[in-house]
Amino acid sequence: GEQEASGNPVNSAYVGQQLLLMLAQGVFVGALLVASFRLRRTFGLALVYIVFGVIFQTANLLAGSVYIPLSSWLVVSPGSVVLFPAILFLVLFVYLSEDAVEARKLIYGVAIANVVFLPLGLVVAQQLQSAQVINPYHLAADLFGVQPRIVASSTVVLFIDTLIVCLLYEVVSRFTRSIFLRVYLSLTLTLYFDSIAFATLAFAGSPPYVDIMLSQLAGKTVAALVYSIIL
Repeated sequence: GEQEASGNPVNSAYVGQQLLLMLAQGVFVGALLVASFRLRRTFGLALVYIVFGVIFQTANLLAGSVYIPLSSWLVVSPGSVVLFPAILFLVLFVYLSEDAVEARKLIYGVAIANVVFLPLGLVVAQQLQSAQVINPYHLAADLFGVQPRIVASSTVVLFIDTLIVCLLYEVVSRFTRSIFLRVYLSLTLTLYFDSIAFATLAFAGSPPYVDIMLSQLAGKTVAALVYSIIL
């Protein structure tokens, strides 16, 4: 019942199942980050950042390899619409729970990690080119040999995202006392900027540009709601 390459409609039961799975992923990731953060008096912030590092790497892997069709035009990756917003969720969480200095450390750390991912991926991709390498799961070299334009776009936009999510929170706070609305609006507006900016920088001029941008906007709007409720 899944959507085929021929463009057959997506089965509603399949869509419901995938939406529930992605919702479960978001709730699990958000709750995990909150729990690790609440344990910081015992383990320090090291536990938070280790958990975050696993999520960050998984987001990068899934964003480049797994896509779920939900309609004839809506195709989303759990890495992009579920795990990536968790990065901004944690930045805002640290900003609210600690201070701007600690949030700034996390912002710079995310930017550096994103840059490091490119050369490391290229080296792994080169290793997989050899026929002598034992690769029992048949991992494709393209999975690690990411496109420079996409990586550059992602790095720049993500760095701006992590900065403006905190600034937007302060701006929104001037107009409402509701913490939920402050968090939801700042996350949503940041993710809107991210979706438009990334799709434009990475895919402008290509046929799927509009569908990619709309899919990102739709998926990340829901993710912002889930993470705002958790926070």
